[in-house]
Amino acid sequence: MGIPDSIQAAIRRFRNSLDDELYHVEHDTDMDGFASGIITTVALRRMDYEAYPYPVERSKTFVPERGAVVFTDIALHGEPTGTVRSAAEQGVNVYAIDHHPWEEKIEADLRGYLNPHLLPDIKNPSQWNTGFLAFLAFRDVAADYDWLAAISIYTDRCETRWSRYLIERYGRERVQRAGDMLTAYIATIQDLRDLDWILLDEMNGIDDVLNYKPFIVAERKFENAVQKYLNDPERYALLWDQEQKLAVLETEETYHGINSVVSTRLSFIPKFRDWIIIVLGREEDGTVKGSLRCQEWQKRGVHLGELASQIASQLGGQGGGHPVAAGMRIPPGKTEGEILRTLKDAVARA
Repeated sequence: MGIPDSIQAAIRRFRNSLDDELYHVEHDTDMDGFASGIITTVALRRMDYEAYPYPVERSKTFVPERGAVVFTDIALHGEPTGTVRSAAEQGVNVYAIDHHPWEEKIEADLRGYLNPHLLPDIKNPSQWNTGFLAFLAFRDVAADYDWLAAISIYTDRCETRWSRYLIERYGRERVQRAGDMLTAYIATIQDLRDLDWILLDEMNGIDDVLNYKPFIVAERKFENAVQKYLNDPERYALLWDQEQKLAVLETEETYHGINSVVSTRLSFIPKFRDWIIIVLGREEDGTVKGSLRCQEWQKRGVHLGELASQIASQLGGQGGGHPVAAGMRIPPGKTEGEILRTLKDAVARA
């Protein structure tokens, strides 16, 4: 595959740092998070460690009473950094595999880590998605989970010349369908831990995913919800500014991850590739979650991770992410008008 030497060296350092007996693998709740978490859990178990996966929101990471923590696809800025520092104070080792930018110097509090953003010779470090990184880190013991890495690469839209071969190995259409089915299942189930156990105990390849009835049912239900926003996005817009090429939509459903799916797919429609797409959704407690996308971010001269951070901080929340894709969380109590004014002003300044 011709993996860069610096990535290979970082993998060796990470593997050599593992010296705990019990690992709590806390992973993000999107498909990249699930894939990286399961690959890491399987690999650690096969290396004769005790390991358990936990899907966690980035605001709900935790320090276990015993054992170590492995974060996969958890961006270490904001609340998760508090978890890292709390663990360090308690003498709990923390490891991390990730492809997000981190808070400055947080790696000093980690026992081991693998993140291309910390390797200066790696261009476009965010494209090394976490599922693929976990597969590379453990391919000697978890090579049979390459199918899950392939799905992760597709759903995260992080295909590179180093990772493309995995998608091609299983067939692009099959990988895409499996990714869409799993994303739909994540969106519609009540307990996200159910998917951890299904992937660990019942899935041995893409065919198992494609033929699993609960995934098929979930896909049908979820796709019906997503398509209405893609077919007529202006109808669901809180703000539609053709001059500024800014669209702010609001989803009606409470499906987990629907904001990021709608914003991603909408941003890939040719006429919207240079638009800044922001999709908002309000949770039961009044918290607003937002997903930002812009495929031609370089043309616009905007870094969405920085934009999300600026918007969220002005509204008392937290945000961040990659240049092309970002997320934010705004606390309860903010009115629609206040949020839209802040979004529009921030985009105008970007």
